[in-house]
Amino acid sequence: MLLDDYIAREGCGYAGFGKRLDPPMSKGDVWNLAKGKRGVSMARGARVVAATKGKVSLEDLNAPFAREPRLNTRAERERSSA
Repeated sequence: MLLDDYIAREGCGYAGFGKRLDPPMSKGDVWNLAKGKRGVSMARGARVVAATKGKVSLEDLNAPFAREPRLNTRAERERSSA
C-alpha cells in the first residue's frame, strides 16, 4: 500500500503520521515521502514500515522511483518519437 493511501485510510494526516514515528518526523518530511519527492533511506523506511505494521513496505515507499525515466532533452524526445 502506498504511504499516501495509508494516511488517507487512517485519517491521521501527514503531521499525525509523523508523530507516530520514533523519532517523530515533520509534516513536510512525511509529505515528501508520501509523494515520492525524495529517496527513502533504509532507516527512515524501516520506521515507516514499523509504524504501519507492515502495511506500507519498503517497495511501496520506493515505487515512485521505479517509473520509466523522463526524456529530459529535446534530442531524446525527438529520437523517441521517430
